[in-house]
Amino acid sequence: MGFVIIKLNKVPTASDGTAAWQWAKFFASNSEAEMAELAKDNESIEKGRMILVKLSKDEKAQYAAEREEKIRRDYQASMNFARSEGLAEGEAKGKHDNAARMKADGMDIALIEKYTGLSRKEISEL
Repeated sequence: MGFVIIKLNKVPTASDGTAAWQWAKFFASNSEAEMAELAKDNESIEKGRMILVKLSKDEKAQYAAEREEKIRRDYQASMNFARSEGLAEGEAKGKHDNAARMKADGMDIALIEKYTGLSRKEISEL
């Protein structure tokens, strides 16, 4: 089993005979008639079309799918935020740790400021 990434805006108009092309045309189609035409010779596309028709007519299923997508997007946004916060926190801790070691080794405060970006006050508090 593998994955195929399909850019719907770049689907060639002429068939290349692959299942990926048929699915791409199916997802890029603009009408039920076009979907039905693509599905008539491909059993798996027909199954997909029937599921799509069923879900499209079922308001509860549409609501559930939209809710699930919102939950997924919210989760991804919170993970991205947490990651960026964690990176910033780690970077700040690293600067302070490095500055503390430099200070302990007797390095000039002006050099510590230069290399860490910390202020004199921040360095003196270490």
